[in-house]
Amino acid sequence: MHAKKPILARLENNVIWLGLFLCAAYWVLESAIYVYIFNEGSLSGQIFSPSSKGIWTRTLVSLILISSSGLVHSIICRRKQAEEALRKNEQFLQDIFDGIQDGISALDANLHIIRVNAWMEKMYADHMPFLGKKCYAIYQNRKSPCPWCPCLKALDTGKMHTELVPYPSAEKPTGWIELSAYPLKDPNNRTVGIIEHVRDVTAQKQASDKLQKSEAKTRAIINAIPDLMFQLDKNGTFLGYKGAREDLYVEENAFLGKNIVDVMPPNIAAQAKQYINRTLATGDIQIFEYQLKIHDRLRDFESRMSPSGDNEVVAIIRDITESKKPPQLSKDEEVVHEEQAS
Repeated sequence: MHAKKPILARLENNVIWLGLFLCAAYWVLESAIYVYIFNEGSLSGQIFSPSSKGIWTRTLVSLILISSSGLVHSIICRRKQAEEALRKNEQFLQDIFDGIQDGISALDANLHIIRVNAWMEKMYADHMPFLGKKCYAIYQNRKSPCPWCPCLKALDTGKMHTELVPYPSAEKPTGWIELSAYPLKDPNNRTVGIIEHVRDVTAQKQASDKLQKSEAKTRAIINAIPDLMFQLDKNGTFLGYKGAREDLYVEENAFLGKNIVDVMPPNIAAQAKQYINRTLATGDIQIFEYQLKIHDRLRDFESRMSPSGDNEVVAIIRDITESKKPPQLSKDEEVVHEEQAS
């Protein structure tokens, strides 16, 4: 095979000369036929001075051979131009593939790998070569398709699917990749393959896990605080709360999403808005006290406001009614008090 290719290549490159050679060979062959079979003159005479009948036949055949060689040469040139254009287009597509800073993998309908970019080759360098092999065998070291495989879903539905996948395997993950599967369709809209887009999201996954743990700790701390807590924006609108419903001034649906001036007594609302502005302006915790009647009982409260972002505050409300009461005297103290009074 390798020896034939150069010969064919040389023939393709010299097809015009080949046509001329065949013309000359035919001319000499027919001259020999006239001399040795029909006994008409000498060989040199037939070659250089053929009869009128012979020259017309040879000229016609020669023209056919030359024209055919020219046509073949034209076809070969066009084929080479098409092959060169295809090669350049193929290289252009591969350059685009390799220029993408994420993984790109093309699969057939049976999950065989048929093409990858440089990112995938680097990511799975220990498994090369892997063209023609099953994707789950190379990418996940499995003997059967992955249970979370988005490619199977894309093949089944004809729509794009995305999954968060452990890397290099589900048993011993050291990282995470976001795997998106896009259906590859033929002109009849039948799904015949899959384009996989692979993005390393290990850093984002680790940051997300840390954030979730941090939020869980924060929730645990907040839930351990027995006081009422309210979240308000800079305008005094209630955004959320935490606490027992029996400690609320009004029902939940009567204050969430509403402004404090529409919910609380005017004096308390004005005081609260003043401290909201002061908290956001200074970035420091602001403390103030107020009295409010709840369930027909006048109670004392302490509010601690702390900034929560640029435009929100968190107010922790503590009931200090008991601490505001005068201390009770012991029996001995009552006797002394009565003697002093008398």
